[in-house]
Order: sequence, then structure tokens, then C-alpha cells
Amino acid sequence: MKKVLILGMHSSWKPYDKIMQVALETWASVEQPGTETIFYCDGNKPNTDKVIYFDVPTDIFSIGKKTLKAFEWALANKDWDYLSRPQCNAYIHKGRLLERVQSLPDTNVFEGL
Repeated sequence: MKKVLILGMHSSWKPYDKIMQVALETWASVEQPGTETIFYCDGNKPNTDKVIYFDVPTDIFSIGKKTLKAFEWALANKDWDYLSRPQCNAYIHKGRLLERVQSLPDTNVFEGL
């Protein structure tokens, strides 16, 4: 079975901090074998098993830096076949996402809307 790392981008800016909390309490709390959900956020806080923090400025101009740091972290720390990087306000149906990636080729895949 192909594995998916769901790497959700978030921010400490209000109201995004609340959006992340809602995601953690709803769709992200659903256990789906073959998936792992980690959120990444700006800030100087200790990492948890569900949220990693990067010491980058809390502004729109640092989104790219924060995302690249998250990709580097994911490559160094997690075992996955596919990476899903949804926006902070997305709802992810983990079962359908996992079902979708099973039919994808093993290399050279990039999908988006």
C-alpha cells in the first residue's frame, strides 16, 4: 500500500490558529492506516506529534520559506510515497485520498487544482 503524508500549512495569525485547532479536532483526528497528518506552522514553540514549528516570520512573504522547511523536514523525518500539502482551510477525506494515490504512478506525479 502506498503511504500518504498530509502536510497541512498553518499560521499563528488569528484566525488561522483556530482553523488548525478545528482541523486537529475533526478530520485530522480520524485515524486512517496508510496516512499521517502533520501540520506546520510559524512560531518558536516545541514541536508536538501533530504540529511542527519553524522559526520564520509570521507574514505572507514567509510562506515559501516555511513550506520549503516543512518539505525538508518531511524528507528527513517521515516515510511516505506521496505528499499532500493542503491549504489550512481544507477538509481532507483521508480514505478517499489514500484510495486515489493507489492508482497513481510511482514517479513524476504532480496534481493540483
